[in-house]
Amino acid sequence: MRPAPVASRTETFDGEAGGQYPDASMMSRRQFLATLGAGGVAAVVPLSLDRTAEKTRRVVTLWNDGGPPVIIAHLSDLHSSRTISLRHIRRCFELALEDAPDFACLTGDFVNAVAPDPVGYVEALRLLTRRIPVYACLGNHDGGRWLAQRGGPDSPDAVVEILSAAGVTVLADETREIHQHGRSFFLTGVQDLWSAEIDPRRAGFCREQAPRIVLAHNPDTKDALRNEPWELMLSGHTHGGQIRVPYYGGRLTAPVRDDRYIEGLLPWGERLLHISRGVGSLWGLRINCPPEVTTLRLV
Repeated sequence: MRPAPVASRTETFDGEAGGQYPDASMMSRRQFLATLGAGGVAAVVPLSLDRTAEKTRRVVTLWNDGGPPVIIAHLSDLHSSRTISLRHIRRCFELALEDAPDFACLTGDFVNAVAPDPVGYVEALRLLTRRIPVYACLGNHDGGRWLAQRGGPDSPDAVVEILSAAGVTVLADETREIHQHGRSFFLTGVQDLWSAEIDPRRAGFCREQAPRIVLAHNPDTKDALRNEPWELMLSGHTHGGQIRVPYYGGRLTAPVRDDRYIEGLLPWGERLLHISRGVGSLWGLRINCPPEVTTLRLV
């Protein structure tokens, strides 16, 4: 049965983003909205570092059996860097664990090309993995074709090593069958759309006996998987636009072709996408677009 959104609720907490020194190699997002219109937007909308994250709770109907919910913590775009501290990331993990999720899904962009403190990052990730299973897909900033074109690593191996050392299961065109509360469903993680070729057959899309949740960093991946069987896609990549201005929201800065899918729980035909605004950001900066930690209750 296809899922349908039912309800959502939001809470906030005070966090800490760390230093204020941007990663010089990452000036993109349409060249930072032409440097914020040469300062015009900044004059109207106050700038803010990532000091507050919102907790969002959403409900997705995936079964119709009246059983207990399966609870997923969805976090994305951690972007560990000189501007996004491990303290901020740990606080977001703690926020996610408050709702006692059954497992967590992390949808890519763990770094801005290189982790400043790999050992510390492993310990931060273990806050999750010591408590619950954690599954992940990779993003365009983690290594691969897109990043290599910009002078970064041509392979995500360094990020995968950090995740694996922390006990995170990385799904790169791979499927796991999950059994939780007497139910079964498939969890499929695919390659980042900009970084590598997605291989649906190798990913395991040929199996259709149960509902399928897809981890795909870029929400535009939905079009590449149009003909494959899945009900719910978890994505990030957009940061909710990161910079939201009146009338346009985040559409001016979100790095996607289909700017209908920038944040939130949204229908796509008979399927659903959940796009997280993410935990971190580029340049340690957001405007009217706070970081997000989401709990999804699959009922």
